[in-house]
Amino acid sequence: MDSGSAALLGSIIGGAASLAGTVLAHWLSACDARKLDSVRKNTLKKRFAASNRVWVPLADLADCVGADRETTIRLLLLIGARRSMKKNDVWGLNEWPEPSQG
Repeated sequence: MDSGSAALLGSIIGGAASLAGTVLAHWLSACDARKLDSVRKNTLKKRFAASNRVWVPLADLADCVGADRETTIRLLLLIGARRSMKKNDVWGLNEWPEPSQG
């Protein structure tokens, strides 16, 4: 193998290793984010279950899970919560009936 072929082979192997490392780092980061979201969603559900109030201020919920406003809203929507139509920035979690099949 001449030096040109060895250099080409080395650069291909190095590029593939770099790409694999980047993909692995991204996957691990996404895995951590999914775990954190799961823990936060469970915490929000417990917060609603433990509350004697139907509506809870968004700021309280965000503080409870240690997230910013946008992240908390995203998580609330994922667990099926909704924002009050009468009061600003208060959220409730209700078991909504399934749509009737008909």
